[in-house]
Amino acid sequence: MQGTLRKDRLEGSEQLPYLDKVPSPGKHLNVSMTPRARKLYEHFGAKLVQTGRLTELDLGYLVNLANAWDKYIWAEQEMARKNAEAPGAGYIQTFKSGATNITTEFSIAKEAQDQIMKISKQFGMGFRDRHSISGYLSDSDPQQTSIWDVLDGDGRDGKEMELKVVGQDGKR
Repeated sequence: MQGTLRKDRLEGSEQLPYLDKVPSPGKHLNVSMTPRARKLYEHFGAKLVQTGRLTELDLGYLVNLANAWDKYIWAEQEMARKNAEAPGAGYIQTFKSGATNITTEFSIAKEAQDQIMKISKQFGMGFRDRHSISGYLSDSDPQQTSIWDVLDGDGRDGKEMELKVVGQDGKR
C-alpha cells in the first residue's frame, strides 16, 4: 500500500529541533511537582533524550508522566502500609453501615496507572508502541522479518513454511 507523502506536502513543515539534554520543566510546570516527581522527570527525560526524539513540546507530557508515576508510587506505598496493618485494608474500605468499596488509594493507583499507560504510548515506551513510532525500525534492519515472506515459504532461513492446522492429523 502506498502512502500519500509528496514533496509539495513537506514544504513549510519544518521539524522541531530535538533536545540534547533534559531542560527544567519550567516555573509553570515545576510548581505541581513533588521532589520524587522531579527525579522521575529527570530519569524519564534522560532516557527519552537518548532516543533523539524528545522536543520542547513533549515536556508537558513528560511532567504529566512523572506526576502520574509519583501518584502511583505513593498510592501503592499507602496500600502496602494499610495491608501490613490488616490484610486487604489497602484495597477495600468498610463503612459504618457495613457497606464496602475500594479505597481512595486503590482508585488513585488505578487512575495513575491508566494515565501512565496512555502517556507512555505517546513516547513509545511499550514494545508495541516503539514500533509504531515513525522511523523506529528501518527497512534495512536485519532483525525485522517480513511475516508475509515467512508465511509464503520464503523465510530468511531459506526453508519453506509448512503451516499445519492443529488437530488435522488427529494427534493433537
